[in-house]
Amino acid sequence: MDNEIRNKVIFSVLFVLGIVLLVGGSTYAIFTWSSDNIKYTGSTECFEVSYTKGADIGSNENKAILNPSYSDEGGLSSTIVIDYNSNCNINAVGKLYIDTLDTTSSNLFKEGLLNYQVLEDGVVTDLKGSIMSNDTIEIVLNNIKNVSNYTVYVWLDYNKIENEHAASSYYGKIRAEVSQIGE
Repeated sequence: MDNEIRNKVIFSVLFVLGIVLLVGGSTYAIFTWSSDNIKYTGSTECFEVSYTKGADIGSNENKAILNPSYSDEGGLSSTIVIDYNSNCNINAVGKLYIDTLDTTSSNLFKEGLLNYQVLEDGVVTDLKGSIMSNDTIEIVLNNIKNVSNYTVYVWLDYNKIENEHAASSYYGKIRAEVSQIGE
């Protein structure tokens, strides 16, 4: 009977020791594992977003007057510069936001009256539309890879202005963010 108890004790000790070795080895493997197949790309230092005259659409020092215009260039504007660090090798997507503030006159929210247009490096894009509420418009900027200037114009369409729109005010800001996509 002594041999049977001794065998059970030895088996139990070996079993516990085996469990300890298995857990310890697995833990060590997890903490020291590496692979050549892992690709780390991206950095928080790949993009810099700056506002050339502040985030306010119009002027950030004096109240800007939004006069009726036949085109975007007669409106108020602000520019965002997205600078891509050429040492980075990532693909990115950006988002441009037009925030129309609560202090904007609500009688301007009529289809085709209060409009926005985005220019990229001075070239007109298809990123345009009407501002219909004091809300945020989100515009996606695909595959950013270089230094890009995005100018946002806001203007009142001269052909749609009526007497009721006189002395109306627009207050808005722009902002942008950039994030990595894929590899």
